[in-house]
Amino acid sequence: MDGLEYEQFCAKYIENKGFTSVIVTDSGGDQGVDVIGYKDGEKYAFQCKYYEGSVGNKAVQEVFSGARFYDCTKAVVITNSKFTNSARELAYKIGVAKTIKAACEKEKQAYGQWKESCSKQFR
Repeated sequence: MDGLEYEQFCAKYIENKGFTSVIVTDSGGDQGVDVIGYKDGEKYAFQCKYYEGSVGNKAVQEVFSGARFYDCTKAVVITNSKFTNSARELAYKIGVAKTIKAACEKEKQAYGQWKESCSKQFR
């Protein structure tokens, strides 16, 4: 799965979790936000990182600033991986949610469909 496929994967996952008006931003100038969605009166900015290694500070910084650019009230990093200690610390300090893992343990069977259950459910 490449980055763009993962963004589409996350957008579908977010929709399945009750978010509305979910859009994938233009990858050419997304300002650090890959997906935008609405839930419970809040506008969310999502940065989607499909990594083999750990997600670092850059993803947290990008979604934080991108959320401001898109006038979002919440910023979230979604990953199939884990976060560095530094990224966890930064996210906590600036209010970026980073505990969501929208990545299945097994790859998707076909585009837009999910295989098995995801490693953690969206909260």
